[in-house]
Parts: sequence; structure tokens; C-alpha cells
Amino acid sequence: MLIKFNCNFCNIENEREVRSKSSFNRTKNHYCNNTCQNKNDKKRGVDKLCKAHKILKEKGHYKRDNNYLIGSNNPAWKGDGVGYSGLHAWIRSKLGKAKKCINGHKSTIYFWANVSGNYHRDILDWHELCNSCNQLDKVPVNKRFK
Repeated sequence: MLIKFNCNFCNIENEREVRSKSSFNRTKNHYCNNTCQNKNDKKRGVDKLCKAHKILKEKGHYKRDNNYLIGSNNPAWKGDGVGYSGLHAWIRSKLGKAKKCINGHKSTIYFWANVSGNYHRDILDWHELCNSCNQLDKVPVNKRFK
């Protein structure tokens, strides 16, 4: 069904294909395009952010340099209950990429390996190993990861 209407901003007559007249009449503002709608919103002083986003913006949560979600401040932080891959990602973020083997072997791939097998967030409990030393290392993988 084709309905004729006047744009609320520029007052130009338009036609729009709609399913039913009642759904069209439910909204009181009709615009010929998004440009007219945005101009009208600016004219009326309408802010597009909802209340929650305004509060976050005031607190500075949208700044790029803000580190408010780093580490234990993050609501998804699991502490020592982190999974195997999450813990390895954490140690890489703290110590960087492993670049050498503590046994002096030459390789193209190195890993951060846990020394004690307890897999806690302790930087001193990790060392760098090449692939072959990592395979031969007798440190058992913690039961919680199996």
C-alpha cells in the first residue's frame, strides 16, 4: 500500500510503500530520508545516546587511553580459575613472546612452559622452552585442564 506524507523537516511530499496504514500512523515523525531526520534531531537538540551510554561517557569509558578494563577490573576476570589457553595468553601479554630455550637449543618455535604444573598467575612459575624440550618436560598438565 502506498501512503503519501509530508516530511517533518523539509515539508516535501513523499510516498512510501507500507504494509498497513496503522503501522505507519503509529509513528508521529516521518522523514523523506535519514539526512532530514538527523538535521531535525540536531535542531531539536536530541542526543542519540541512551542514559546508560551517557553515564559511561561521563566516566570516561569511551577514551582509548583508559585502562579501566585491564586485569582484575574486567568483569570477565577469572583470577586463578582461568583456562589453559587463557593463562598462556596472559603470560604472553606479561612476558612477551618466548624467544629462546633455557636449555640453549636452537629452534624456530618457542613456548612459555609452566614449571610447577600448578598453573597459577605467577610470572616466576614460567620458563621458555623450545618445542622438543616442551615435549620432554615432565611437568604434568593440571587435572583441571583435562
